[in-house]
Amino acid sequence: MTAVRRTGDPVEPGERLFILCEGGPCATRLVKYPPPLEVVEREGLYVLVDDGAVDDWRYVFVSRS
Repeated sequence: MTAVRRTGDPVEPGERLFILCEGGPCATRLVKYPPPLEVVEREGLYVLVDDGAVDDWRYVFVSRS
């Protein structure tokens, strides 16, 4: 399956993306496509929610506590 933006444009491997973050210490993450499914932080873990178009993807923070 090819990932696409809301505009229908495909995302190329290695392309850099800003992905919004919900919770945790960051507002966004800059990652290369395909983005990591999980990103470890000191206080917890960001988990990728990749439903829908690439423009709608986000990381949700899961606290260690």
